[in-house]
Amino acid sequence: MNNILFKTSVPLAIALMLAGCVTPASFTRPDLPSDIDWQVDAAAIRNPSTIEPWWQSFGDPSLDKLIPVVLASNNDLLAASLRARRAMLEADIISDRHQPKFSGDFGASRTDQLEGGQASSGRSSINPKVSYELDLWGRLAAQRDVGALKANATIEDIEAARLTVIARRNLSLVAPCPYEPADCQH
Repeated sequence: MNNILFKTSVPLAIALMLAGCVTPASFTRPDLPSDIDWQVDAAAIRNPSTIEPWWQSFGDPSLDKLIPVVLASNNDLLAASLRARRAMLEADIISDRHQPKFSGDFGASRTDQLEGGQASSGRSSINPKVSYELDLWGRLAAQRDVGALKANATIEDIEAARLTVIARRNLSLVAPCPYEPADCQH
């Protein structure tokens, strides 16, 4: 019984291993349209604060005064800024793991003999230590990349929250209130 099982399982195992070596059908990536012309300001993407305040193009002085006040007093933007700051600090902590770590101990002691006329003795020690983690499998590099991506994503969250706050405020200025007038304060 075992001999029959062995004779059938060995060829089956070999066939399964060889099936893993079979190459799949080749994939041809479709061509992208070449007539698209992107006009992107790379500096504005890297630093959203350099984007010109678009609401100033309306030429409304009251809107020009209102939007900065709304942005400065919005708690959602403050929370998003704090999350971004935390993500940037965490990314810095993760990137510091790639640096060697230095530590050490220093100790000193002195023993005096009260009887017997023996001389006193002293002892001191210094123990410097250096440690470094080798990233053989890319774990630390992957953690560093994830930290940087999270930091960039939270920066983009700030810009999204900023645009949402502006849009809500502008919408409340032009849209009629569906509730009682006392509930709709502009």
